[in-house]
Amino acid sequence: MSMNRNTRKLLFCLPKHFKLCRSWQINNVLYLSTANEKIIKTRMKSIESIQKMTNAMKVVARSKLKSDQRRFEPSLHFTTTLKSLFKDIFPAIELNNKGGEDGIVYILLPLTSDKGLCGGCNSALANLTKLKINELESQGYKVLICGVGEKIGNILQRNYSSRFIHMFSGIGKDSLNYSMATVISQKILNEMLKYSNCKLALLYNQVRSAIAFDIVFEPLITPKDIQESINSSWDLDKNYELEPQKSELLPDFYEIYLVASIFGAMLNGNIAEKSSRVFAMDNACKNAEEMISSLTILHNKSRQSRITMELIEIISGTNT
Repeated sequence: MSMNRNTRKLLFCLPKHFKLCRSWQINNVLYLSTANEKIIKTRMKSIESIQKMTNAMKVVARSKLKSDQRRFEPSLHFTTTLKSLFKDIFPAIELNNKGGEDGIVYILLPLTSDKGLCGGCNSALANLTKLKINELESQGYKVLICGVGEKIGNILQRNYSSRFIHMFSGIGKDSLNYSMATVISQKILNEMLKYSNCKLALLYNQVRSAIAFDIVFEPLITPKDIQESINSSWDLDKNYELEPQKSELLPDFYEIYLVASIFGAMLNGNIAEKSSRVFAMDNACKNAEEMISSLTILHNKSRQSRITMELIEIISGTNT
């Protein structure tokens, strides 16, 4: 079967069209590969800058943790001794753990940090605070909150803003000291004296090890418990000789007990925050290193494919 002139021209031009299509495909792949390399390179640079920041934060947090740990054990021993001494001298004072009645005020004192990037220590404590608020209100208590640390306010203000009576922030800017706890305890004591029947509890992170902590809900003795013990007929522990009378001694000693309890909770929370931040920043550095390693492999693959396509284009041009 004979072919006409147009058919022969078309068949003659087919190889040229194939070469043009192949050249277009190669150029398109090279363009996409180059663009992909730039995107990967940009992402690697951003992750490297984040890694530098997290590493710097880890170093700073670790140095602060070491300095705070040197102060932690003696200070915690001081507060623990004061609390145990109070209970030894006045063994008959007991917490009123009866169920809630309508109108009884329950003041919660959750202690968090002012800064974030410290793992889940703040969010976990805030979640426990929410559970306790709902639990106590279901028992008939009127719950009020004295928050310590900006994070507890940021988390709870949206749904529990009407329950906040005090907010203490900026506690962690300087080294913790006894005077900070004294200011907080005086505010809380003034609030408790406004009500005829009031209860108090601390919520804080208690250090268990260098990388672990427990969330503690600790009810405290209240002025009403002190007043009931003054009116009772029990005597002091026989191992102690104290002056003046217990009616004068108990209120003053109670203020020391309250400050010691709050200061001990602040010390535990501060160490838990610093150790959690070191652990969180260390994990962030490791994750950034893994991402950079994966992106480096991806970048090398993209670069190798681009070089291969360039070689194919050179060989194709040489053959033509």
